[in-house]
Amino acid sequence: MSPQYRLPSSLENEISDLCPGCLQGIAIRLLAELLEEMAIDHVRLLPLGTDCPVGAQGWGEFTVFRPPFAGSAMSAGIKRMMPEQTVLLYQGEGSGMATNVSDTIHTANRGDALTVVSIKNLSEPSSSAPAMPMGFSGGMRQPMMSFTNPLSGPGGLKTAEAIAALPHSKYVARVSLHNPKEIRKAKAALKKALEVQIYDNGYAFVEILMVCTDPSGVEPAAVGDYIENKLLESYPLGEIKNV
Repeated sequence: MSPQYRLPSSLENEISDLCPGCLQGIAIRLLAELLEEMAIDHVRLLPLGTDCPVGAQGWGEFTVFRPPFAGSAMSAGIKRMMPEQTVLLYQGEGSGMATNVSDTIHTANRGDALTVVSIKNLSEPSSSAPAMPMGFSGGMRQPMMSFTNPLSGPGGLKTAEAIAALPHSKYVARVSLHNPKEIRKAKAALKKALEVQIYDNGYAFVEILMVCTDPSGVEPAAVGDYIENKLLESYPLGEIKNV
């Protein structure tokens, strides 16, 4: 019998230091699989953030840039200078919508030919990111004192819906990785997001629901139930825009 699963060649012999249960390892694997299956060999990958995306090991044999700020602007600049490159920006919502919101919005509004993967790390108890609802954190450690998020409403900013409302974004989806069925759907959405850039010269945005297990205290084995029971009602999955 032939093997049903193998690692993409770019991730062979790689060791990830991401936390168990946070699901980012699955996201990185899906992207590596797609780059291999679609024979994309001219890729610029920009993991951006103040925590996991920029510091984590296990990205494989990619050409990786790690900008501390302005990831969307840097991605757009790379694409304009080298239009033959496939530019993939992978970032958390803290860097994408808290510290660089104007950068993200203006790039999407221009319709620059990019593929953006936005990680929505929803976990309790607190956050100052505008995209997170009150009472949730985006991968932050427990604060020394409790506080009310002054930037967020009770429901938080619906980032994917905000990007979809911009006239020049072409593809926007929200996906999850908490069970095999949703992983398959997520891979299809990520493939579509790459195709929009490559074949339509358009802007694509995929938001991935995740849980930051360390500060939240959610056990890795309970992540699937946590997403099903706590997150999906407020953050429904599926394609939001496809033009």
